[in-house]
Amino acid sequence: MLLLLCLEGTILFFNYWREIDNRQQLQASTRQTAIASILDSYQRMITLIYEESFNHPPIISLIEQAKDADDPGKARLRNALYRRLHSTYENLRELDLRSLHFILADGESFLRFNRPDLFGDRIIDHRPMLQSVLEGRPNGGAFENGRVSPCYFYAFPLISNGQVVGAVDFGIPFAAIRHALSRVEPDTDNLYRFIIKRNLMEPVSHPSSLIRFKDAVISKAYIIEEDADSQYQPAKIDRIDARLQTDPIVQQALDRGEGIVTEVCLNGGGCYSVSLQPVSDSRQRVAGYIVNYMPMAAFRYLRGSHLTAFLLGGMLIIIAGYSLRRWLQSNQRLRTISDHMAEGMYVMDEAGRILYVNPTACQLLKYSEKDLVGEDAHRLFHCHEEDATLSSEHCPIKHRTLKGAIYRSDEEHFLCRDGKRIRVSIVSSPFWSGGRLSGSVVLFRDITTEYEVRQRLLRSDVAFSSLAEGVMVVDAEGRIQAVNRAFSTITGYAEQEVLGRNPRILKSDQHDDAFYEELWRQVTEKGHWEGEIWNRRKNGQIYPELLRIASVKRSNGEVTAYVATFSDATEKRRHEQQLRKLAYNDTLTGLHNRTAFLETFEHVLAHAQRRHFRCALLYLDLDRFKKINDTLGHEVGDKVLVESAKRLQQGIRSEDEVARLGGDEFIIMLEDIRDEDTPARVARKIISLLGQPITLDPHLLHVTASVGIAVFPEDGGDVTTLLKNADAAMYMAKREGRNGFHYFTRAMAEKELDRFKLEIDLHTALLNDEFLLCYQPKIDLLSGDITGIETLLRWQHPQRGLLDAGEFLSLAHDAGVIRDITHWVITEACTQLQVWLDTGLRPGRIAINIDSHTFNSSDAYDQIGRTVQITGISPRLVELEISESGLLEKAFDDDFWKQMVELGFMLTIDDFGIGESSLYRLKHLPVGTLKIDKSFIRDIECDADNRGIIRTMIAMGKNLGLKVLAEGVENRRQLKFLHETDCDEVQGHLFSAPQPADVMAELLASNPYKQLLETINDYSAE
Repeated sequence: MLLLLCLEGTILFFNYWREIDNRQQLQASTRQTAIASILDSYQRMITLIYEESFNHPPIISLIEQAKDADDPGKARLRNALYRRLHSTYENLRELDLRSLHFILADGESFLRFNRPDLFGDRIIDHRPMLQSVLEGRPNGGAFENGRVSPCYFYAFPLISNGQVVGAVDFGIPFAAIRHALSRVEPDTDNLYRFIIKRNLMEPVSHPSSLIRFKDAVISKAYIIEEDADSQYQPAKIDRIDARLQTDPIVQQALDRGEGIVTEVCLNGGGCYSVSLQPVSDSRQRVAGYIVNYMPMAAFRYLRGSHLTAFLLGGMLIIIAGYSLRRWLQSNQRLRTISDHMAEGMYVMDEAGRILYVNPTACQLLKYSEKDLVGEDAHRLFHCHEEDATLSSEHCPIKHRTLKGAIYRSDEEHFLCRDGKRIRVSIVSSPFWSGGRLSGSVVLFRDITTEYEVRQRLLRSDVAFSSLAEGVMVVDAEGRIQAVNRAFSTITGYAEQEVLGRNPRILKSDQHDDAFYEELWRQVTEKGHWEGEIWNRRKNGQIYPELLRIASVKRSNGEVTAYVATFSDATEKRRHEQQLRKLAYNDTLTGLHNRTAFLETFEHVLAHAQRRHFRCALLYLDLDRFKKINDTLGHEVGDKVLVESAKRLQQGIRSEDEVARLGGDEFIIMLEDIRDEDTPARVARKIISLLGQPITLDPHLLHVTASVGIAVFPEDGGDVTTLLKNADAAMYMAKREGRNGFHYFTRAMAEKELDRFKLEIDLHTALLNDEFLLCYQPKIDLLSGDITGIETLLRWQHPQRGLLDAGEFLSLAHDAGVIRDITHWVITEACTQLQVWLDTGLRPGRIAINIDSHTFNSSDAYDQIGRTVQITGISPRLVELEISESGLLEKAFDDDFWKQMVELGFMLTIDDFGIGESSLYRLKHLPVGTLKIDKSFIRDIECDADNRGIIRTMIAMGKNLGLKVLAEGVENRRQLKFLHETDCDEVQGHLFSAPQPADVMAELLASNPYKQLLETINDYSAE
């Protein structure tokens, strides 16, 4: 027996060490396979990203342009590339891809997104894999020591017209690989480090990058990132590495570039299996090692299991020396065992009579021992599930055992003494005596409740499996216990592939440790967590899911399981992206909208401030675009906007941006201005492009634009200020005649501020009764009679004094109070006319200036006709003066003109000669008088061209059957010329300046102008 024990111990000893070695080799092999799989998954993901976001003409074009560009040109292209791909790079960072690098065809570094300040260096001398890609070989992947950081790099060519113009380089840092490795084993204490050969990295890396590294404790020939492993118990790992530094076998393996697996035990710190796996670079040199530190808890368990096996084996050898028959026949020993069993047990002879029963059986059946011993078990309490009257000869518990077989069943039922029927799980085993079958030993337990629970679970499982949401049940130790069909559909994992594994198999590495710490903190404290999380499918695809985790607790608060329910949020994310596109892009023109433009410009300004660049904003508004919408319809207007957007894009550089702010307003950002005249040149080009005819059958449209320019930093240091100042400059361009551009100036800013304050005051001027009217007579050149009176608006401003209408009417229009002011003017003028008429004066028609595009045909009567009638004045005594430029706001056949004439008003064209009226329009407009603008009258004494123009206008008016009035007559020579050219009426300071109502009444009563006209022939002497 001692010999057998020694033999067993020897076999177990060798098995133990062989098992240890096998497990270590299995761990090493698993890690190698995992790393290869991780890199392969990254390669597929990066290839997809390259095809979707980088292998496109706009990106390739920027790299191609950089080939022959000078340094300033490269800087502009570099900024444009950074701005275009900044959001994409942020997404790559979330995937742990920290290195994104563009290289020109000659091997020069063009732009490192993780170090944009480091460019212009030649890097292909130490990057063979990158050099091969630039030489036209297929894209590749390999570990290489980069200028900024060592990474596993993937490089792809950028090809234009069949020629390689550059390359894009993606880098996977060790941190990303380390996070992915954590999914291989559920053991959270499994730690990783990456050490790099000093002599291969130092000659390559930039000095600012090397300061992040320190000497590796394991060997002075290697270095490691200073803070790379701060969260991985660096003190304990350094103690392990210190042991490895003194291990000659480990040092020999490092010198040879070989892999090795060894054990290290710390005093009071546990034991670790340390695996050093070499990493080769693109030149097949060992460039470093991935070092894995795995706690030896699993091996200690293995050692314990072998020791237990040895002890049990020894006991079995000893027990084998006694007669099993004598053991079974010993009632005392049988009682010793059975009295402490959780299962019920009874022993029956071959006739089925009970020889022995344990206390648990009595408790379950509600019988005493004396009630059971000697009784037929089948007759007393066994009732078969299918037939309660099953005969004793057919009892499976007895019948199968007597044939020497073991009978197991969960389908049997026992009838208790109290009449309760219980379902039992039984095992009936035969026992032998003297070589003869003597009876059976029956073990049973009550599974009634368990069966009911099982049935409920079965029903729940049907519902569980039918849920549209994925469900995963995890025990308290973090092992998956159950999943439903939706789980497999969403993740790609079959149930058998995940049972018993840790949920980390789904981890995407898109979230840092702090995210998961907060998640589990909430689960622990609140009992649940819900939110959106990124997970990974079996095929490596990363996807978003809506997840809820709830803990399942016992009554004492102990957590027994966690239930996670989730749904695929890919479609939701896609919908959100579509909404984001709608939120950031103008749906009509495809340009960026205001929101997207402002975000981009914020970034450009920050960059310009750091680099001390200048940039500019061009604020553009299409002139009289509203007329196109009103006359031709919004469909035509939309087509004009689309075509204008295309022309704007043609007029800017590749690094500039254009956006639609809304309506017919556009904004252009010019980045990195080196020449003072760049904004003006771009503005002229844009105005020229927009000014070309737009053919929209059957229409041929001419569109002009007004452009305001604000320059950073002279005109503002932030987006809001620059935008406001460019807008102000644009309005200045409009006031100066449209179809041009205007720079923002400080004087203009002060003027705009002054206009703004005046605009604010306009809103209270009517309430404060600050407006007043002055009147100027119109004189008939033949009779000298006063034929009418023009009403002129003045504003008695509390601080600025008396203001002419020209100083505030345009502001009133912009402020939206022009209607109210016009209504007041009409009411006041007609009321005053009625006063004069009541006193017997004959002032003729009273002329009131109106802004034609302020009113439309639907409200012309309410706003003008009704107001006049309320005062008691006939519309036939009212003359409406409309500026020639105002005529352009309405078509000549607009119902507005028709309604005014039908109501009895006379229409006069004011400021004639400075607008764009055609003879065709004059012929069809229902006007009665042409009023020659005073700018022509002012110079007739010295300007022969003006005299010729006036003669033509008077002759044209006569031929059209219209009266002609000349305003601004200041002296007798002007009056004599107008009399000689047969002008009908005159108006000006020679006769009277604008006067208050009481002075005007005196002039009406005296009519002093006849005598003045009688001596008109004597004026030539002046």
